[in-house]
Amino acid sequence: MVKLISMNHKQRGFTLLETLLVLSIIMVLVAISMTNYSLHQNTKPVDEFLTQFEKDVFIVQQRAITFQTPISITFNTNEHYYYIHDLTTNPSTIRRHYHPDLSIVLTTLKNPIRYNIDGTIYNPGAFMLNYNNSKYQVTFPFGKGRFYVNKM
Repeated sequence: MVKLISMNHKQRGFTLLETLLVLSIIMVLVAISMTNYSLHQNTKPVDEFLTQFEKDVFIVQQRAITFQTPISITFNTNEHYYYIHDLTTNPSTIRRHYHPDLSIVLTTLKNPIRYNIDGTIYNPGAFMLNYNNSKYQVTFPFGKGRFYVNKM
């Protein structure tokens, strides 16, 4: 005798409609997260450069005050790096390479950027930082050692 097994209501699986609904929700969430990820990747080299440059400016100020000697930051825009050196002995202490797609145009700021023995900038000014279609103006105000960034 063949016994037929009948499934009661609690033993049934998911319907095709329920499965498709869950999969479509997952796909929407993945699409949203990928959009946010790609937007973040577009500004990553700029953020990395500005974060490192801010730390290096702080190092320059500390060294100028500590050793009572002028320190400068010199950009080599053709080879995509800048270096920090003491103006009296001229050895390059720190050399930083930046992303090759970043373009730095010195507008009112002169190369090299020099810091006095009290940690303030010698000649204030600004430079433009270009990446893809984004432009940023990095400004060093008079009497300050720090800089601020404006997105153009």
